[in-house]
Amino acid sequence: MRSTKPAIARRLMALATVVVLGGCAAAPQVISDAGDIAELAADERRLWLMSDEIDNTLRKSGAVYTDQQASDYLQSLVAALLPEFAQHIRVRVLKNVEANAFAMANGSVYINTGMLLRLRNEAELAAIVSHEAAHVTHKHVVGNVRTAKRFNMVANIVCLVASFIAATSLASLSLAHEVEADVVGMSRMASAGYAPQAAAAPFQRLAAELQARGISQAGLFRSHPQLQTRAASLAALAVDLPNGRLHAERFERSLARVRLAALEQAVQGGHGDLLVFLLADEELREGFGSAGFYYLGEGYRLRDYDGDRERALRAYMSAVQQDSGDYRAHGRLGLLYMKVGDNARAINHFETYQANSTDAADADAAFVRGYLERLRRDSAP
Repeated sequence: MRSTKPAIARRLMALATVVVLGGCAAAPQVISDAGDIAELAADERRLWLMSDEIDNTLRKSGAVYTDQQASDYLQSLVAALLPEFAQHIRVRVLKNVEANAFAMANGSVYINTGMLLRLRNEAELAAIVSHEAAHVTHKHVVGNVRTAKRFNMVANIVCLVASFIAATSLASLSLAHEVEADVVGMSRMASAGYAPQAAAAPFQRLAAELQARGISQAGLFRSHPQLQTRAASLAALAVDLPNGRLHAERFERSLARVRLAALEQAVQGGHGDLLVFLLADEELREGFGSAGFYYLGEGYRLRDYDGDRERALRAYMSAVQQDSGDYRAHGRLGLLYMKVGDNARAINHFETYQANSTDAADADAAFVRGYLERLRRDSAP
């Protein structure tokens, strides 16, 4: 395997040169190793300081998801993909259910909880991280700002940024940059021993999701090639590359809390259609155990199409069949049975909820207690 790495890199970099030739004539010099960071030009350093300010603002706003296990795992991935930049590229997770990721000039790479939710294995994650890291090592943000002469606009963002959306406006990179990042990222991915064939799958699934949910691609991926086109391009790049690792179990284990948090964020945001689309997929749902069925039920409850109440009930029942102690599913079942006048079943599920609930901060606890008191009173002889 080791002897194939230089050949892989040369072949992919040759393709990158053909693809982007003429599109990056004014591009800054590529950072070839961490020592090149000391050679930054004055305007690049200014952009680094602006990026640092955005990092601080995002952190202070609470937009960054903090989980030490996830952080350590993501940084280990950087070390595998870009060992010479392991101390200079930092991957952080943003609390946002949309599927997106972006990089900033200072080496900060952000991945949404929603993107991590939609991925299936470490190889897919490696494709995303290596792509975004290429935007850093190849100074795409710097080149974009220089070309567009947008420093004043960026400075205003630093003053106003309070959310993920403001930060992503830095990532409206050119098509040439996106293609180059795909090619460079694929080289990194293959050299680290991951399965390059996995890189296309997330974009195929995203294209299907946007179509199913009736969402225009332009709003979310305005700078990227059309998702199907990008998937086809990545698949073509992978054809001649050796097979590698997927590491699905390690991915699920290391990011379990983050991905569950993404499901809860979708509930809090009222994204029922998103939950239904994602968790109707058995492969994805099974990775969450009983919680997969619980959140599928939440999706139906929030979406509220004709027949969704019955679908929600079946999903909650599947959750408690898989885990009899899933108190949240019991709480939802109690509410559904109470609404249709089946007080006996409602009482049973509410009592099971109380017997298994260990979350003192659960907002539903007071409601369940009130429902139980009323139902018991109404059912008394």
